[in-house]
Amino acid sequence: MSKKTLCFFNSRGLIAFEKHLNLIRESGIWEPFDDILNDSTLTEKISRTVVDLPNHFSNRLECGKFFSDLFKKFEAELTAAGVDPHVHVGLWSWLSASMGEFLKGAGKEPVIGEAARWTFMPNDFGRYYRHLLAGPYMLFDMHSDQPELVEILLYNDVTKPNTAYVEQIASRPLIVDNPAAMELIHEMYFDYAKKKPRKSSVAKIAEAGDIRRFGVVFNQLALTWDVAGLSVDELRSILPKEFKPLFSQ
Repeated sequence: MSKKTLCFFNSRGLIAFEKHLNLIRESGIWEPFDDILNDSTLTEKISRTVVDLPNHFSNRLECGKFFSDLFKKFEAELTAAGVDPHVHVGLWSWLSASMGEFLKGAGKEPVIGEAARWTFMPNDFGRYYRHLLAGPYMLFDMHSDQPELVEILLYNDVTKPNTAYVEQIASRPLIVDNPAAMELIHEMYFDYAKKKPRKSSVAKIAEAGDIRRFGVVFNQLALTWDVAGLSVDELRSILPKEFKPLFSQ
């Protein structure tokens, strides 16, 4: 755990954060963000209360729950500061910098990857979930009263988030926001005993009944059906026969 007062980067801080990331990306050498985290001209305080930020999460589900609980605890302070965790880029960039030692990976060379892993893109349906910290929180928050509905999206490692399931489901609001659709997906693809998807891999080209086909077919069904209003049984009944072997495995 690292003890910090909860803050966010202001506009100048965001520029400094991006510049620091680019230097690491170009050099391949990890440099902590201490200088910009400790610069009062680049940050704004949300609360003076010290919080404990973990230096590790066992999986993305744990990560999502941690931030859900944290933001509930500091709800009044966040509101007073005008910070909405669902859309605030400065907050998530500050958290990424604060937890950078964990997020860079355990290898000798830091893994920075695409910008979306470190810079939250809340208005981009194809990238918002790729943020290493905000992604788990956003997905957990959608179904915080039934977190088992997003376990297929959050079972894996925080620093290695992009599975075919995440890409195919999280990028489709019609699916990821729909409790019945998420319940059906878990019925077809998730092994609760092993805490991971039943298939060890997914083909690069969509195959009958796989998660890529499910995403395509669901979007097609949404053109003629009110999928948001259908129950699990009703959704199951309108899926093509290619999915039937997956029911109640």
